[in-house]
Amino acid sequence: MPINASELTVLDNSSVKLKNLLITIREKSQTFFGENSSEGDKLCIVIDYLENLQDEDEDQIRAFF
Repeated sequence: MPINASELTVLDNSSVKLKNLLITIREKSQTFFGENSSEGDKLCIVIDYLENLQDEDEDQIRAFF
């Protein structure tokens, strides 16, 4: 399940892209496991265009990964 980081929006301050990425991951995970069995199904999320997080605090990005 891909997430395109270039589509994350910036509303007002730093760390917004990272927060939106976390929200998107949570939403996609909930949707996947809501539609599939949580016992045997596996979820893999690929985050494309991470360079679009370049304006974020590097320490927070490293802590996230």
